[in-house]
Parts: sequence; C-alpha cells; structure tokens
Amino acid sequence: MRRLHLGIAGGLAGVAAIGGLLAWWLTRSAPLGLERSRVVLASGEVTLDGARAVPTQLLAVGATIHTGHGNACFSVHGSRVCVGANAEVVLAELGEASATVQANRGTVVIASARDDLHVVLPTGTVVARVARVAIEDVGSPTTTVRALDASVAVTSTGQADLVLAGPDAILLKDGKKRPRAPTLEAEERSIVTLAGSWQGTAGAVIEIDGLHGRVEVDGTDVGLAPAAVLVAEGSHTLVVRDSGRETTHETLKLKAGQKVVRGG
Repeated sequence: MRRLHLGIAGGLAGVAAIGGLLAWWLTRSAPLGLERSRVVLASGEVTLDGARAVPTQLLAVGATIHTGHGNACFSVHGSRVCVGANAEVVLAELGEASATVQANRGTVVIASARDDLHVVLPTGTVVARVARVAIEDVGSPTTTVRALDASVAVTSTGQADLVLAGPDAILLKDGKKRPRAPTLEAEERSIVTLAGSWQGTAGAVIEIDGLHGRVEVDGTDVGLAPAAVLVAEGSHTLVVRDSGRETTHETLKLKAGQKVVRGG
C-alpha cells in the first residue's frame, strides 16, 4: 500500500512539474529578434513617420525618424544607428547583412557589427563594416566624418574616394583633417554601446515620463526626458539630473519583457 501511495504521489508530482513548465512556457516573454529594425532609444522630441517613437517599435523600409531636442537609436540586425538633435534619417534599404540609411541633416553615429552599413549623405557616402563612425553636421558645409575605431570608406562629391582609419576625422567636402574631440568621441561611443546592449532577446524597457532633466542609463547620457530605452534583461542604473542636481538614482533589476516607468 505504501508503494502505491508513493507511486501516486510521484505521478502527481510529475504532473505538477509538467504543468508548471507548461505555464512558464505559455507566459514567458518571447524574444523580439533582430531580423527587423526596431527603435531602441528615444529621448526628448522623436517621431517615427510623424508619430511619437517608442522602443520596440518596428521600422519598415522607407521609415523616417525626426528628432527635435532629442536623440534616437534603432537597430539594424546586431548593428545600431543613433541620431542626435534636429536630425532626419530614413531607413532606405534593409538586406540580410546590409542596410542603407539616408541621412539628411543632424549627426548620425553608426556602430556596425557584421552588417555593411551605407550612409547616404547629401554630398557623399560613408560605408562602415565592423566599425564605429560619427557623421556630424550632416547637410552643412562643415560635415565631419569621424572614425571612432577601425576603418570606414568615404566618398565625397568631387573628391577621390578614401579610407579613414580611426581614431581620426576629416571634413567631408575636401578631405582635410579635423582635430580630435575626445569628450565628444567618448559620448558618441557611449550612446551606440548602450543602444547595442539589447541583442534580440525579449529585453526590458526603462521609461522616464513626467520628470524634467537629463537622463542617464548605465552612465550614458541618453538626452532629455521624456525618454525610453530598450535594454537587455538584468541590472541597470537610472539617474535623472535637473539643473545639475540628481533627482533620481536607482538600480533596477529587470526581467524579460518588463517595462519600468518612472515619473509617470
């Protein structure tokens, strides 16, 4: 009889374990994937095709991102494209291992993982593969190409094609060298590094809405509130500063698919 009771108990435990596993499977957050481009960061004034941009939002080919006093980043597979204030970019093409981004104005920072990323400018083209590059003041006579690391190919109207090795910078219109800007370069590297922390998992979103000031996530200045960032699951630090004073400082433990809102 004891053996019978043990057998029944063991069977029930097995059923319970299977039920628990099934419940977890049905409720778990599915990976978002890297096949399609998504918004991963938006701060201040950012629109996607005329509507407010939010993290995890998909970008179709032909989609246009505008920024006012804000920043934005989006994914291209494992690579990242970030833009600064008063910028306009279009996702012109998206292949299996390549993409073309049309930059019309502002500053664009590219972090290419394995993709061939072509940035088409009003007066030239920059191509990056396994490299990070910033293109500043797009659409102006002072457009500067700044190779943050590795090498990028640069084509400029009326100039010979060249390869720019980082860390170095040139003026696009004539290829003349520009001075290094260590502080600016560190900020440009930092923003694409943060934007690349999410790599296709279910991820988690940190959103700051209703607060004033500049927002930092994991030590990176992402811009003015309101702001939202798609990050990998795990521990992240959120700081908000208003007029130089720290108003929020919090360590967040984020689970897959979680969204944390502060100030809303």
